[in-house]
Amino acid sequence: MWVLESTCIAVDQWYGHAADPASPAASAVLTPAFGTLALIGLVPACYLLRSLRDGSDARPAAGRIPMAEHRGWQAWILAAILLLVGAAGVFGGVSLIRDGFAMPLDWLHQTPFTSWALPGAALLAGVAVPQFTALALIVSGHRRALAGGYLAGAGLVLWIAVQVLVLQRYFILQPAIAGAGAAEMLLAWLWQRAQAPSRGSPASLARHPAS
Repeated sequence: MWVLESTCIAVDQWYGHAADPASPAASAVLTPAFGTLALIGLVPACYLLRSLRDGSDARPAAGRIPMAEHRGWQAWILAAILLLVGAAGVFGGVSLIRDGFAMPLDWLHQTPFTSWALPGAALLAGVAVPQFTALALIVSGHRRALAGGYLAGAGLVLWIAVQVLVLQRYFILQPAIAGAGAAEMLLAWLWQRAQAPSRGSPASLARHPAS
């Protein structure tokens, strides 16, 4: 709760000061201060999450991260979507940095940005990098590929939600991109479900032997 509250106050002070530098209710000094408190709060939070135990076998909860054991059709369809969205993120980010992608500057009047360069860099870091990272995990057969698919899809939906809240503008690509993120999470879930051992199978009996 402390991490979330500190982050919210830091963002609130940042936007408030950018909108009205003379406002007595917002100060740019508080943004790094509460940002630092949020980072400090991450330390006990990480120790807390790492210390959680699974009641069945007393193993750390970190073992619950879904692992990819084999790649089926779900994985390859997920990889294709990751490739398309990642490529679109690179194209859009580079275009925003280069010439604003013909986007009107008045869309930024409610934000701290004065040009589309920083939003373009954010698009590269927030969309293209996670999508290509998850793609690389799938192609390389990494055990964390399944978790990467979940995170990439969730990050894409979150990106659109933040974009709508910040810009307060709506266009047809937003639901399409959010739908792509939801499709990525769905495919990751189908992939995880396909490789889970069925009840009565040797693998299932080995994990849960009869008492």
